[in-house]
Amino acid sequence: MEHRLRNWIELNRPDLQDTAVHALKLVENQDNLFTYMFLVTLQPAFKPREKNIDPRKAFVIHVLEPVRMDEFLPKDPGNQVAINSLKQKGKDLRKQGYVGLVMMQIMVTDPIPLAHMSPFGVADIETHKPYDPNWKENFTKKASAFPGFVLPLSPQCPLK
Repeated sequence: MEHRLRNWIELNRPDLQDTAVHALKLVENQDNLFTYMFLVTLQPAFKPREKNIDPRKAFVIHVLEPVRMDEFLPKDPGNQVAINSLKQKGKDLRKQGYVGLVMMQIMVTDPIPLAHMSPFGVADIETHKPYDPNWKENFTKKASAFPGFVLPLSPQCPLK
Protein backbone atom coordinates (compact mmCIF):
# COMPACT_ATOMS: atom_id res chain seq x y z
CA MET A 1 0.00 0.00 0.00
CA GLU A 2 2.78 2.43 0.94
CA HIS A 3 4.55 1.84 -2.37
CA ARG A 4 1.38 2.39 -4.39
CA LEU A 5 0.58 5.58 -2.50
CA ARG A 6 4.08 6.99 -3.08
CA ASN A 7 3.87 6.00 -6.74
CA TRP A 8 0.44 7.66 -7.11
CA ILE A 9 1.75 10.86 -5.49
CA GLU A 10 4.80 10.99 -7.75
CA LEU A 11 2.85 10.32 -10.95
CA ASN A 12 0.23 12.94 -10.09
CA ARG A 13 2.50 15.49 -8.36
CA PRO A 14 2.36 18.28 -11.00
CA ASP A 15 -1.43 18.09 -11.21
CA LEU A 16 -1.74 17.75 -7.42
CA GLN A 17 0.33 20.87 -6.90
CA ASP A 18 -1.60 22.90 -9.44
CA THR A 19 -4.89 21.72 -7.92
CA ALA A 20 -3.71 22.69 -4.43
CA VAL A 21 -2.87 26.21 -5.60
CA HIS A 22 -6.39 26.60 -7.02
CA ALA A 23 -8.10 24.92 -4.05
CA LEU A 24 -6.36 27.29 -1.62
CA LYS A 25 -7.28 30.24 -3.88
CA LEU A 26 -3.68 31.45 -3.87
CA VAL A 27 -4.33 33.33 -7.12
CA GLU A 28 -6.70 35.56 -5.10
CA ASN A 29 -4.89 35.60 -1.73
CA GLN A 30 -1.35 34.27 -1.41
CA ASP A 31 -1.50 34.50 2.40
CA ASN A 32 -3.97 31.58 2.45
CA LEU A 33 -0.97 29.23 2.47
CA PHE A 34 -0.18 30.33 6.06
CA THR A 35 -3.67 29.36 7.32
CA TYR A 36 -4.88 26.53 5.08
CA MET A 37 -3.55 23.24 3.80
CA PHE A 38 -4.74 20.96 1.01
CA LEU A 39 -6.27 17.67 2.12
CA VAL A 40 -6.51 14.63 -0.15
CA THR A 41 -8.17 11.47 1.19
CA LEU A 42 -7.99 8.32 -0.91
CA GLN A 43 -9.35 4.80 -0.88
CA PRO A 44 -7.67 1.96 -2.77
CA ALA A 45 -9.29 0.91 -6.05
CA PHE A 46 -7.54 -2.45 -5.99
CA LYS A 47 -7.68 -5.68 -4.04
CA PRO A 48 -4.76 -6.83 -1.90
CA ARG A 49 -2.08 -8.50 -4.05
CA GLU A 50 -3.75 -7.35 -7.28
CA LYS A 51 -1.01 -6.84 -9.87
CA ASN A 52 -2.30 -5.17 -13.04
CA ILE A 53 -3.27 -1.71 -11.83
CA ASP A 54 -2.80 1.63 -13.55
CA PRO A 55 -0.61 3.31 -10.91
CA ARG A 56 -1.90 6.75 -11.90
CA LYS A 57 -5.47 5.67 -11.05
CA ALA A 58 -4.85 3.22 -8.22
CA PHE A 59 -7.05 5.16 -5.79
CA VAL A 60 -10.50 6.67 -5.59
CA ILE A 61 -10.42 10.27 -4.45
CA HIS A 62 -12.71 10.71 -1.49
CA VAL A 63 -11.86 14.16 -0.12
CA LEU A 64 -10.14 16.91 -2.07
CA GLU A 65 -10.40 20.28 -0.33
CA PRO A 66 -8.71 22.99 1.69
CA VAL A 67 -8.82 22.75 5.49
CA ARG A 68 -7.71 25.11 8.24
CA MET A 69 -4.40 23.89 9.62
CA ASP A 70 -5.25 24.85 13.20
CA GLU A 71 -8.43 22.73 13.08
CA PHE A 72 -7.11 19.72 11.18
CA LEU A 73 -3.60 18.98 12.40
CA PRO A 74 -2.91 17.10 15.65
CA LYS A 75 -1.88 19.33 18.53
CA ASP A 76 0.91 17.12 19.86
CA PRO A 77 4.20 18.99 20.49
CA GLY A 78 6.23 17.05 17.91
CA ASN A 79 3.73 17.77 15.17
CA GLN A 80 3.49 21.45 16.14
CA VAL A 81 7.28 21.84 15.92
CA ALA A 82 7.29 20.32 12.43
CA ILE A 83 4.37 22.47 11.22
CA ASN A 84 5.83 25.65 12.70
CA SER A 85 9.13 24.86 10.99
CA LEU A 86 7.35 24.47 7.63
CA LYS A 87 5.42 27.70 8.17
CA GLN A 88 8.67 29.52 8.94
CA LYS A 89 10.27 28.09 5.81
CA GLY A 90 7.29 29.43 3.85
CA LYS A 91 7.78 32.88 5.38
CA ASP A 92 11.49 32.75 4.54
CA LEU A 93 10.65 31.85 0.93
CA ARG A 94 8.22 34.79 0.82
CA LYS A 95 11.00 37.15 1.93
CA GLN A 96 13.10 35.85 -0.98
CA GLY A 97 10.38 36.80 -3.47
CA TYR A 98 8.58 33.48 -3.78
CA VAL A 99 4.90 32.89 -3.02
CA GLY A 100 5.74 30.42 -0.25
CA LEU A 101 5.29 26.83 0.86
CA VAL A 102 1.99 24.95 0.39
CA MET A 103 1.27 22.08 2.76
CA MET A 104 -0.53 19.10 1.34
CA GLN A 105 -1.74 16.14 3.46
CA ILE A 106 -2.42 12.97 1.45
CA MET A 107 -4.12 10.15 3.32
CA VAL A 108 -5.38 6.63 2.66
CA THR A 109 -8.15 5.67 5.06
CA ASP A 110 -8.71 1.95 4.33
CA PRO A 111 -7.66 -0.75 5.04
CA ILE A 112 -4.61 0.66 6.86
CA PRO A 113 -4.45 4.38 7.60
CA LEU A 114 -1.46 6.03 5.90
CA ALA A 115 -0.61 9.72 5.67
CA HIS A 116 2.00 11.76 3.84
CA MET A 117 2.69 15.44 4.44
CA SER A 118 3.91 16.70 1.11
CA PRO A 119 4.88 20.39 1.20
CA PHE A 120 5.94 22.14 -1.99
CA GLY A 121 7.17 25.59 -2.89
CA VAL A 122 5.35 27.96 -5.22
CA ALA A 123 7.77 30.25 -7.02
CA ASP A 124 5.40 32.27 -9.18
CA ILE A 125 1.63 32.55 -9.02
CA GLU A 126 1.48 33.79 -12.63
CA THR A 127 1.98 30.22 -13.91
CA HIS A 128 -1.29 29.23 -12.18
CA LYS A 129 -3.48 32.00 -13.60
CA PRO A 130 -6.33 32.27 -14.24
CA TYR A 131 -8.07 30.72 -11.23
CA ASP A 132 -9.71 27.39 -12.14
CA PRO A 133 -13.10 27.10 -10.39
CA ASN A 134 -13.39 23.49 -11.65
CA TRP A 135 -10.14 22.35 -10.00
CA LYS A 136 -11.81 19.50 -8.11
CA GLU A 137 -13.55 17.97 -11.12
CA ASN A 138 -10.53 18.45 -13.38
CA PHE A 139 -8.12 16.71 -11.01
CA THR A 140 -10.57 13.90 -10.26
CA LYS A 141 -10.95 13.18 -13.99
CA LYS A 142 -7.17 12.85 -14.32
CA ALA A 143 -6.24 10.94 -11.18
CA SER A 144 -9.17 9.00 -9.74
CA ALA A 145 -10.02 5.37 -10.48
CA PHE A 146 -13.65 6.54 -10.76
CA PRO A 147 -13.38 9.91 -12.51
CA GLY A 148 -17.15 10.49 -12.48
CA PHE A 149 -17.32 10.19 -8.68
CA VAL A 150 -16.78 13.73 -7.37
CA LEU A 151 -18.01 14.54 -3.89
CA PRO A 152 -19.01 18.15 -3.30
CA LEU A 153 -16.96 20.29 -0.94
CA SER A 154 -17.97 19.65 2.65
CA PRO A 155 -20.17 22.25 4.36
CA GLN A 156 -17.21 22.98 6.68
CA CYS A 157 -14.88 23.81 3.79
CA PRO A 158 -13.50 27.27 4.60
CA LEU A 159 -12.67 28.36 1.03
CA LYS A 160 -15.66 27.98 -1.28
